[in-house]
Amino acid sequence: MKTPFGLPASASAYGALIEVVRVSNIWDLKAVLAIIVLMPRIMRRLNTALDAKAISSDDKTNKHDLQALLCDVLHAIIEKLGNSLHGDKVRESAPFMLLQFCRVLTCDCSTARDKAALTIGALARAVGPKFLDFMPIFLQYYSVKLFSPIYLEAIGTIFHALGDEILPCCDHMMDVLYEGLSQPELKPQILACFGEIALAIGKIFEEKYLQAVRKELKEAANPRYYDEDKVDYGNQLRQGICKAYSGILRGIKDRKSGLKVAADLVEFIEAVSEDKSRGTS
Repeated sequence: MKTPFGLPASASAYGALIEVVRVSNIWDLKAVLAIIVLMPRIMRRLNTALDAKAISSDDKTNKHDLQALLCDVLHAIIEKLGNSLHGDKVRESAPFMLLQFCRVLTCDCSTARDKAALTIGALARAVGPKFLDFMPIFLQYYSVKLFSPIYLEAIGTIFHALGDEILPCCDHMMDVLYEGLSQPELKPQILACFGEIALAIGKIFEEKYLQAVRKELKEAANPRYYDEDKVDYGNQLRQGICKAYSGILRGIKDRKSGLKVAADLVEFIEAVSEDKSRGTS
């Protein structure tokens, strides 16, 4: 049955379209031209879906499903064209696409939000350091209330894509991450994100943020997080800490700083090995 948002009838068609884009030969001129023509059409469809009013609960569900599918289609297109000879087509459309994806980030469907976050990461990779020009758009939608594991993964991707070029945005982005540490459910992923940031910006991280992050990692290793009632959470937290130390040790270049971080890691490992309440995973 047809709905105002074209679902569920078109869901399988969009799924098939995603696969067609993914398996297309980037050296086949006809295939590439078809994808280039497809991109603005999908962008317009997403814009229409974003602006459309959903009255019934079914309409709201269909709207969210459609947004997720369209983000998936654009994700496939961005990855296909982004690193090809036709990457300029993605870069030309990047500001408008980014604004659309950011609007999806504000919807009340976690699946659609995660799809949008992943697609923002793909867009950052495709655009590279010039994505800095579009960061003012993204930063309007950068807040703790939007954080999720996938969103934080996208943050790491953005740092890797921009490298040192992200410096003008670093302080603000780190401050928001520090703020997010006050929410236990976000803490493991934020700590892991610190590792990705250290790996991406190396010396900048070492000079500006290493001391504060070391303090947060030591705080996260506090035994109060690891009682018998919080075994699963404790394991998640330990994984986040390990990912953070891994990224930091690979990212920083100063030997003296590296030895200090390595000492912190050894202390953490010793504490974990002595903790009888830890899970087996």
